[in-house]
Amino acid sequence: MCSPTVLMVTTGLAGAAFSAYGSYQQATQQQDALNQQAFQSDMQAMSAQTQAMLTDSQAATSDTNARLAQMDADQALINSQKEAKAKRIQTLRLIGDDIAQNAANGINVNSGTAVSMYSQTAYAGELDAQGSLADGRQENFASNTEKVNYQNQAGAQRVNASGLRAQSAINFLNGQNLRNQADSINPFGAALGSIIGSAASLGQNFWSIKKPDYVESMKIKYGV
Repeated sequence: MCSPTVLMVTTGLAGAAFSAYGSYQQATQQQDALNQQAFQSDMQAMSAQTQAMLTDSQAATSDTNARLAQMDADQALINSQKEAKAKRIQTLRLIGDDIAQNAANGINVNSGTAVSMYSQTAYAGELDAQGSLADGRQENFASNTEKVNYQNQAGAQRVNASGLRAQSAINFLNGQNLRNQADSINPFGAALGSIIGSAASLGQNFWSIKKPDYVESMKIKYGV
């Protein structure tokens, strides 16, 4: 049958071994958890960086669309002016044809009736020309409005991209901090600390058992 001292030492050593293993496992799990969090933070940083690049590309597309809209606006005015000029020329031709026909028919081309007819043709032709110019101005306004919308969109996209890049930098920094925390954990050191603590406790328990015998032996030895 084992003596109490042997049993205490055996039990203490077993407990110290289990405690050391538990400390090692706990430290390892903490280290793995921190490394996993660091990896996730890195993935989030990369995702934000990719989104920032895509948003920059969208902003560039918006800039291109704004320039195209400006070209459309300018072209709308040019086209309307050409169309108005063509209609005015057509009106002059119509008036010229009327004058030639009146002259051929012996009608006084400078008479009140003839002049009135020319005036009506000129008025109708100018209204038509002004309608073309108005359409051009309307198209110009619509295209300019579209251009401004694209410019505003590009600005918002660039702001969003800047925010995403800032978030990416924060995530990368957070990942590095987590890795540093993980690296600072030493599972073997945790196990060794547990063993040292258990040894100290076992020594105290062993002394508490042996102390009465030791004191008694000292008394006998020195005749106290």
